[in-house]
Amino acid sequence: MVRAWVYEETSEDQRRPHRAKCQGFVPLTTLASKYGVLYWKVDPVLYDEDVVFTTVRAERGYKNRDIVLL
Repeated sequence: MVRAWVYEETSEDQRRPHRAKCQGFVPLTTLASKYGVLYWKVDPVLYDEDVVFTTVRAERGYKNRDIVLL
């Protein structure tokens, strides 16, 4: 479960926080079926060898990737 907000269309600066309608905690399956949000869990250290990562890249034709360190 994750907490999800639905943002309303507005002419305000989209970079500013505007949590319009909090949907509360939502199952990940709902994010996929209702909002089209896809997710995969991969090994953050050995991602190049991770079967899920390599399969998703191949199936979806992804050639580039972004790496974000938090």
